[in-house]
Amino acid sequence: MLAVALVAPSGAQQKKSDLEHAGLKGKVKTVKVDEAKFSNKSGKLVEGKRVQLETQNYGENGMLVKSVRIDAGARGDYFYSYDASGSRLEFIRNATSSSRVKTEFKCDANGFRIEEVQTGDEGLVAKIVSVYDAKGFRTERRMYNKLGLFARRTYTYGADGNPTEEAEYDPQGGLVGKQSYSYELDPTGNWIKRITSVQGMSEGKPVSEPAEVTYRTITYY
Repeated sequence: MLAVALVAPSGAQQKKSDLEHAGLKGKVKTVKVDEAKFSNKSGKLVEGKRVQLETQNYGENGMLVKSVRIDAGARGDYFYSYDASGSRLEFIRNATSSSRVKTEFKCDANGFRIEEVQTGDEGLVAKIVSVYDAKGFRTERRMYNKLGLFARRTYTYGADGNPTEEAEYDPQGGLVGKQSYSYELDPTGNWIKRITSVQGMSEGKPVSEPAEVTYRTITYY
């Protein structure tokens, strides 16, 4: 049963850190993310070349300070700060330009972010609405742009608190895709290897095929 997300007065909210919202445990300092695709060669699953996607830096207070993202070989630097209301101020810089984005959060009484609104120089960038269950796991995520709702995702979780299955739906409710996850954890309980498998049908039967593997190198304070 889904918990009802009631918005509490700001003074009553138990605000959670970015680490907590990311599902990270312990005093995490940095997270480096690499990814590799799987291919099927002569009936054997082969892991391809690892590609670095992102490096995140967290302060000792658990808040995101900086991230470096690599997209199609191009680097982008993201610098984060927070104003008195708790909104995130983001300065983005790449090789040819820079921009600023502000993210305002609306939280429930437990401090979970049930709404995130991103605005930039040209107005709305994105809006995310989240639903949490009684255990504090995000079970649904609805994503909007200037034109309205463009995707909805649902999640189920395993005993370790990590998502085991994710489904994506289009604005009309049609299933776009479904994938499952398996993990390897470090001694702190954070995952350091995740295999993503795409779910589908073959000859009328459900099948699951590993598609990619994601590695996280985590350092701690």
